[in-house]
Amino acid sequence: MAEQRALLQAVQKKHLDRLLAWPNVTAVDVNYKKINQKETDQLCLVIWVRNKKPLNEIAAEEILPREIDGFPIDVVEGEAKLGEEFNW
Repeated sequence: MAEQRALLQAVQKKHLDRLLAWPNVTAVDVNYKKINQKETDQLCLVIWVRNKKPLNEIAAEEILPREIDGFPIDVVEGEAKLGEEFNW
């Protein structure tokens, strides 16, 4: 798991500026994917957004990718704060 986390952190660093420039994105983290509020054992890039909307309400050019460099994305609504589920 440590090796996969290190790979994800490299992907995070590589794409951080581009992702933070995306409309609505507030932070990018490496953490475990959540499905229906339950944490899974799958590491992913967590992208924090101000307002999470259904896909049909988002302009095509503003839709975040489902994966980056082969790693899954989990979109979370809210402002990331130090110490609250965010791995600085």
